[in-house]
Parts: sequence; C-alpha cells; structure tokens
Amino acid sequence: MVNKIYFKSLINADNMYQTMTFNPKQNHGITCQVVNDILKYKTLKPNTDHNELNKRLCVSLITTEYNKTYRPEGLVFTTDEEPEYCIPFDLMALTNGKTFTSCDYSSKFLEGHRIFLFKTINEMISKYQNPEKAIEGLNSFRKMFLLEPLEIEKFRYNECCFNKEIKILPLALIGNNEHLRSIAKQFSIRIYDNIEEFVESTK
Repeated sequence: MVNKIYFKSLINADNMYQTMTFNPKQNHGITCQVVNDILKYKTLKPNTDHNELNKRLCVSLITTEYNKTYRPEGLVFTTDEEPEYCIPFDLMALTNGKTFTSCDYSSKFLEGHRIFLFKTINEMISKYQNPEKAIEGLNSFRKMFLLEPLEIEKFRYNECCFNKEIKILPLALIGNNEHLRSIAKQFSIRIYDNIEEFVESTK
C-alpha cells in the first residue's frame, strides 16, 4: 500500500499564491483559489481545463522515486479521497500538444493513450515503479506518432486527477519566498525550501 502524500503546485501572481484556471477565450489564467483559503477551508477545487476532459484537480503523488513536481512551490497534503485516475507522468504528454501546459487546451489525445491511465495509485506504481520506466514506455508510445522523445528530468513527477472538490489535510508548504513563510506561520504549518527537503524529512 502506497503512502498517499500529494503535492499541489501553486502560482505566485502579484505575490499572491494561488491555483489558476486557464481561460481559452481570453488566453490567460484566472484565479481559482488563493492559498489562504485553501488552508482555511481545507479544500482543493478542480482548476485545470482541457476541451476533451472534465475540469480536474491535478496533483502529484510524492514518493522517494517520484520526487519532483510540476512547479517548485506548492502545498503538500493528504486526503481520504481517491483520484479518478492516475498517470505516471504529465497527462499532456499523451497529446500532440507542444507546451504541456494549459495553453494546450485544444490539443488532441493520441490514439491508445488510455494504456497509461490507471484506476488506482497502487496499480500505477506496480506498473511503473519509477519515472525512468514510465518515460521509457511513454517515449516508445510517442515514437509511433513520430513525436520527439521527452527527457526524463522534465517528467520526474506523476499526475493524480480528481474531478471534484476534495477535503484535505495540509501537511506543509514548499518554497523559500518570505511571503509564503509568513503564510506558513499564520496557519502554523511547516514549510520546506523545496520538495527534496520534504522527502528527506519523511525518511
């Protein structure tokens, strides 16, 4: 059984840490939740859009092997909720998109991509114990569509997707910004400079 500790990336916009939702009509992000509200109400809402998917909350399961994140700053938490599905790398790597960001809102999923979607975390980890094995499989798949291989160092994280708002137990903030440190102090939550420091603290 995998210890289910997750990481949600946060964006620092105008010195306000938040999650954002991409607005394809305006071609930019809009605030979904600010970190103060996340910590106060202990909830996370779906904020990621794609024209072929339901709006989803994308987080990464943190393990000794999967020890990187989409962005360097964010929130570590646990929850009793189960994700709808899990992928051993960024879901957008299974599309014909170029940026692997919300800007690929209209990208198309590659035929057969569901072989990399798992119903449970344990199934995903059982098949792909580490990022090296996952990216090896991904690049073999992308090669069939004449797409360039992806570098392992860019995708040492997985993605667990929730299609609904979830209740969480915040464990720590990640980042070395002074404003983020003041938020950690306000909510009496631990803060680490980076995710590697957090992972080391759990050993």
